[in-house]
Amino acid sequence: MFFETQAKAENFLKYNREKILEENGVAPTRSYYCMMCAGYHLTSKASEEFGAIMNHKDEVRLKQWQELKGRMKKQREIYKEKKRILKEQIKQEQEVILAKCAEKEQELSAQIRKVRKHLLLGQESEGAAQLEICQEKLEILRFYSCFNPSSLEKQINEQYAILELIQQYFAQIDLEHLEFSEEETTGTPDPLKVILNNYLITKKIDEIAKATHELLLRKETEGVLENIEKGFALLKLIPQVEGKGITGDYIQKLNLLNSQRKKILRQREKKLKEEERHAKRLVEMFIEKPQDFSTTIVEMIERLEKFEVALKEKDYQRCEELMEIAEACLLALPPNDCKTKLVMIQMEKNRERLRQFYAEE
Repeated sequence: MFFETQAKAENFLKYNREKILEENGVAPTRSYYCMMCAGYHLTSKASEEFGAIMNHKDEVRLKQWQELKGRMKKQREIYKEKKRILKEQIKQEQEVILAKCAEKEQELSAQIRKVRKHLLLGQESEGAAQLEICQEKLEILRFYSCFNPSSLEKQINEQYAILELIQQYFAQIDLEHLEFSEEETTGTPDPLKVILNNYLITKKIDEIAKATHELLLRKETEGVLENIEKGFALLKLIPQVEGKGITGDYIQKLNLLNSQRKKILRQREKKLKEEERHAKRLVEMFIEKPQDFSTTIVEMIERLEKFEVALKEKDYQRCEELMEIAEACLLALPPNDCKTKLVMIQMEKNRERLRQFYAEE
């Protein structure tokens, strides 16, 4: 039995000892403090030495229990932290999966929009190829448990139906000999006829773009700007869908051609400026440094004298070399200068003499 205070234990012993002894043949004789329970019990062992042994055992058990409680508390804290980390990891993984799923859904939506543009422009082959890619992306998305395929799958099926209608309609028409219409249709236009006209317009733009690209490859710019402006004018004939344009790829293509045209013009302008600077430097050299001409004239005369010696020695190879050097030096002289003219006359005579020697040989 447990008593909160020693007084209560002694009081119980006082009034109940004889009754207990009568019933059991053994009755408690004293009370003692229990460290495990932090209260008092009764015992029939009168020996205080035995009580001390019991108290010592209680102390050991209490210490063991306290250590066990400490370990259990630490383990609970470790388990709680592990549980928190695991929950955080699961949450992060779920967020990553959700983000990845959302990203792939956006990719598929963009792919479907691309299919729609191709089909509205009558590009059935491109539309069919893009639809195959859509189907592959849809199958990948099915692996995500968070993905609801109903909406995107419905859009893909709608595009397949539109593709089939276009293929059937185009199969009945001779596309090679048709021309696009620039007239605005009155009333509610037939969607398939609009798609057909869009196809014919983009076909014409492709032809213009191809011809323009070939001109640019040859670095020719004449007529390029006119072709580009004509392409943009044709694009305006293609109606918008739900307030949005469907010709972004063609606008980008024409802008790229125009950028190439501007680049060629810049290169030409740069080359022209370099040539102008070079010509200006030559003019400045002739005008500002007339004293250099006299040095060149002297060198030319020396070359002509060496030519005479080589000619007498019949060293025709040396004569040829001296004439080539003299001709190179002649380019640095002003052509209208009287001294230059004299040198040119002498060089012409030397050439004639050299030809005669070759003829005699």
